[in-house]
Amino acid sequence: MANSNKLFLAIAAAFASAVALGLAGDSGMSDIDLRRAAADCARSELTEHGAAPRIDLYWRASGLTPPYPHSWCGAFVLWALKCGGMTVHDWVIGLGFVAPERLPLTRSPRVADILYIDQPWQHYGLVVAVNDADGTVTTIEGNTPLISIHTHPIAGHTYYSIERIIHNTLDGPGAVHA
Repeated sequence: MANSNKLFLAIAAAFASAVALGLAGDSGMSDIDLRRAAADCARSELTEHGAAPRIDLYWRASGLTPPYPHSWCGAFVLWALKCGGMTVHDWVIGLGFVAPERLPLTRSPRVADILYIDQPWQHYGLVVAVNDADGTVTTIEGNTPLISIHTHPIAGHTYYSIERIIHNTLDGPGAVHA
Protein backbone atom coordinates (compact mmCIF):
# COMPACT_ATOMS: atom_id res chain seq x y z
CA MET A 1 0.00 0.00 0.00
CA ALA A 2 2.79 2.44 0.87
CA ASN A 3 4.49 1.80 -2.48
CA SER A 4 1.25 2.45 -4.39
CA ASN A 5 0.88 5.78 -2.54
CA LYS A 6 4.47 6.71 -3.44
CA LEU A 7 3.86 5.79 -7.07
CA PHE A 8 0.65 7.81 -7.15
CA LEU A 9 2.36 10.84 -5.61
CA ALA A 10 5.16 10.57 -8.16
CA ILE A 11 2.60 10.51 -10.98
CA ALA A 12 0.76 13.46 -9.43
CA ALA A 13 4.02 15.40 -9.15
CA ALA A 14 4.81 14.69 -12.81
CA PHE A 15 1.37 15.94 -13.82
CA ALA A 16 1.82 19.05 -11.66
CA SER A 17 5.07 19.71 -13.54
CA ALA A 18 3.20 19.38 -16.84
CA VAL A 19 0.64 21.87 -15.57
CA ALA A 20 3.41 24.31 -14.64
CA LEU A 21 4.81 23.99 -18.17
CA GLY A 22 1.38 24.62 -19.71
CA LEU A 23 1.00 21.06 -20.96
CA ALA A 24 -2.11 20.12 -18.93
CA GLY A 25 -4.50 20.37 -21.86
CA ASP A 26 -2.50 17.68 -23.66
CA SER A 27 -2.24 15.36 -20.65
CA GLY A 28 -5.40 13.37 -21.25
CA MET A 29 -6.55 14.21 -17.71
CA SER A 30 -10.24 14.92 -17.28
CA ASP A 31 -12.31 16.77 -14.71
CA ILE A 32 -13.00 13.46 -12.95
CA ASP A 33 -9.32 12.43 -13.06
CA LEU A 34 -8.24 15.68 -11.39
CA ARG A 35 -10.94 15.42 -8.73
CA ARG A 36 -10.00 11.82 -7.92
CA ALA A 37 -6.30 12.69 -7.83
CA ALA A 38 -6.87 15.45 -5.25
CA ALA A 39 -9.03 13.15 -3.13
CA ASP A 40 -6.38 10.42 -3.36
CA CYS A 41 -3.70 12.86 -2.25
CA ALA A 42 -5.79 13.80 0.79
CA ARG A 43 -6.39 10.11 1.60
CA SER A 44 -2.66 9.43 1.35
CA GLU A 45 -2.10 11.79 4.29
CA LEU A 46 -4.45 10.11 6.74
CA THR A 47 -2.38 9.53 9.85
CA GLU A 48 -2.38 6.41 11.92
CA HIS A 49 -1.52 6.04 15.58
CA GLY A 50 -0.87 9.74 16.10
CA ALA A 51 1.72 10.17 13.33
CA ALA A 52 2.43 13.84 12.78
CA PRO A 53 0.92 15.47 9.69
CA ARG A 54 3.33 17.22 7.36
CA ILE A 55 2.19 20.76 8.20
CA ASP A 56 5.38 22.39 6.93
CA LEU A 57 4.90 20.68 3.54
CA TYR A 58 1.30 21.93 3.27
CA TRP A 59 2.27 25.52 4.03
CA ARG A 60 5.26 25.43 1.67
CA ALA A 61 2.98 24.17 -1.11
CA SER A 62 0.67 27.11 -0.35
CA GLY A 63 3.42 29.57 -1.26
CA LEU A 64 3.99 30.92 2.26
CA THR A 65 7.24 31.05 4.16
CA PRO A 66 7.64 30.74 7.95
CA PRO A 67 6.36 31.78 10.35
CA TYR A 68 3.17 30.00 9.30
CA PRO A 69 -0.32 30.68 10.66
CA HIS A 70 -1.33 28.40 13.54
CA SER A 71 -4.33 26.82 11.77
CA TRP A 72 -3.46 24.72 8.72
CA CYS A 73 -6.71 23.11 7.49
CA GLY A 74 -6.86 25.39 4.43
CA ALA A 75 -3.20 24.76 3.60
CA PHE A 76 -3.94 21.03 3.66
CA VAL A 77 -6.82 21.41 1.19
CA LEU A 78 -4.72 23.66 -1.06
CA TRP A 79 -1.86 21.13 -0.93
CA ALA A 80 -4.24 18.27 -1.88
CA LEU A 81 -5.51 20.20 -4.92
CA LYS A 82 -1.95 20.99 -6.04
CA CYS A 83 -0.78 17.44 -5.31
CA GLY A 84 -3.64 16.25 -7.52
CA GLY A 85 -2.19 18.26 -10.40
CA MET A 86 -4.32 21.40 -10.28
CA THR A 87 -3.14 24.92 -10.94
CA VAL A 88 -4.24 26.89 -7.87
CA HIS A 89 -3.39 30.39 -6.59
CA ASP A 90 -1.06 30.50 -3.62
CA TRP A 91 -2.38 31.38 -0.17
CA VAL A 92 -2.97 35.07 0.48
CA ILE A 93 -2.78 36.12 4.14
CA GLY A 94 -6.22 37.34 5.20
CA LEU A 95 -7.93 35.82 2.15
CA GLY A 96 -6.76 32.21 1.92
CA PHE A 97 -7.06 30.83 -1.63
CA VAL A 98 -10.82 30.49 -2.14
CA ALA A 99 -11.37 34.27 -2.52
CA PRO A 100 -8.44 34.87 -4.94
CA GLU A 101 -9.70 31.94 -7.07
CA ARG A 102 -13.22 33.48 -7.04
CA LEU A 103 -14.69 30.05 -6.41
CA PRO A 104 -18.48 29.93 -6.64
CA LEU A 105 -20.68 28.39 -3.99
CA THR A 106 -22.42 25.14 -4.86
CA ARG A 107 -25.41 23.34 -3.34
CA SER A 108 -24.39 20.12 -5.11
CA PRO A 109 -20.82 19.38 -3.97
CA ARG A 110 -18.69 16.93 -5.90
CA VAL A 111 -15.49 15.10 -5.03
CA ALA A 112 -12.64 17.62 -4.43
CA ASP A 113 -15.00 20.53 -3.83
CA ILE A 114 -14.28 22.47 -0.65
CA LEU A 115 -16.27 22.40 2.59
CA TYR A 116 -16.12 25.67 4.51
CA ILE A 117 -17.37 26.11 8.07
CA ASP A 118 -17.34 29.75 9.17
CA GLN A 119 -18.41 29.48 12.83
CA PRO A 120 -17.19 29.02 15.50
CA TRP A 121 -13.91 29.09 13.52
CA GLN A 122 -12.98 29.26 9.86
CA HIS A 123 -12.37 25.69 8.77
CA TYR A 124 -11.81 23.91 5.43
CA GLY A 125 -12.17 20.30 4.33
CA LEU A 126 -11.85 18.44 1.03
CA VAL A 127 -14.91 16.48 -0.15
CA VAL A 128 -13.80 12.92 -0.95
CA ALA A 129 -17.24 11.31 -1.40
CA VAL A 130 -20.83 12.42 -1.95
CA ASN A 131 -23.36 10.16 -0.29
CA ASP A 132 -26.61 10.85 -2.18
CA ALA A 133 -28.56 8.18 -0.27
CA ASP A 134 -28.39 10.09 3.01
CA GLY A 135 -27.58 13.63 1.78
CA THR A 136 -24.11 13.78 3.28
CA VAL A 137 -20.54 14.24 2.14
CA THR A 138 -17.41 12.60 3.44
CA THR A 139 -14.49 14.97 3.89
CA ILE A 140 -10.85 14.74 4.85
CA GLU A 141 -9.80 17.63 7.05
CA GLY A 142 -6.55 18.80 8.53
CA ASN A 143 -6.04 20.54 11.88
CA THR A 144 -8.66 18.35 13.58
CA PRO A 145 -6.08 18.14 15.38
CA LEU A 146 -4.45 15.69 12.96
CA ILE A 147 -5.89 14.67 9.57
CA SER A 148 -9.17 12.83 9.82
CA ILE A 149 -12.31 11.73 8.00
CA HIS A 150 -15.64 13.43 8.76
CA THR A 151 -19.21 13.20 7.54
CA HIS A 152 -21.31 16.36 7.12
CA PRO A 153 -24.85 16.94 5.88
CA ILE A 154 -24.93 18.70 2.52
CA ALA A 155 -27.78 20.96 3.66
CA GLY A 156 -26.76 23.71 6.04
CA HIS A 157 -23.07 23.80 5.10
CA THR A 158 -21.08 25.93 2.69
CA TYR A 159 -19.35 24.29 -0.27
CA TYR A 160 -17.18 25.87 -2.95
CA SER A 161 -17.00 24.37 -6.44
CA ILE A 162 -13.49 23.89 -7.85
CA GLU A 163 -14.80 23.86 -11.43
CA ARG A 164 -12.94 27.12 -12.21
CA ILE A 165 -9.67 25.62 -10.95
CA ILE A 166 -10.20 22.54 -13.11
CA HIS A 167 -10.93 24.61 -16.22
CA ASN A 168 -7.86 26.77 -15.60
CA THR A 169 -5.76 23.64 -15.13
CA LEU A 170 -7.01 21.88 -18.25
CA ASP A 171 -7.43 24.88 -20.57
CA GLY A 172 -5.23 27.60 -19.10
CA PRO A 173 -6.22 30.74 -17.20
CA GLY A 174 -8.60 33.05 -19.03
CA ALA A 175 -10.01 30.37 -21.32
CA VAL A 176 -13.65 30.94 -22.24
CA HIS A 177 -16.03 28.25 -21.02
CA ALA A 178 -19.63 27.68 -22.03
